[in-house]
Amino acid sequence: MKFLNKVDTFLRNLSTFKFIVTITLSMFLCSYILGLLIDIFNIKIAETNPSISQAPLIIEFLAISIIAPLLETFLFQYGAIKILRKINILKNNNLIIILISALIFGLQHCYSLSYVIHTTILGMFLSYAFVVYETKKVSPFWVVCIIHSLRNFISFSIINILKIYNLC
Repeated sequence: MKFLNKVDTFLRNLSTFKFIVTITLSMFLCSYILGLLIDIFNIKIAETNPSISQAPLIIEFLAISIIAPLLETFLFQYGAIKILRKINILKNNNLIIILISALIFGLQHCYSLSYVIHTTILGMFLSYAFVVYETKKVSPFWVVCIIHSLRNFISFSIINILKIYNLC
């Protein structure tokens, strides 16, 4: 727990820009490690919403990089955390609030069990970012939305570049 407290203190002291970059990179690192475990154990994972991946590229881009982060941040971080803060036993328990918010976020991505687990873990980063920025002057909604959009945009770009070169 001491290590996590040190990491938390370090992250809270970063500038907003460095915080956004660090959390985004941490999400990719976590996804990479999870991807390795999925490969090692030969687990099937659905990568995207099939209906979105059938859409024209510009629609897919807008849905993944802008619309989904806005809606999901509003519902699963802003909304969920604000509601959970109204429950007396949870009010000041950031860890439980982060975990519940992340689980709700993950369950919304129900393409497969492994994808729910993956997005729940990513949701922990997003919920943590929201909780950190609740006490700062910068809007927690926009910080989380930027992190989420940036992560989705980079993932979308990498996947589509790999598709162009027939690498995925």
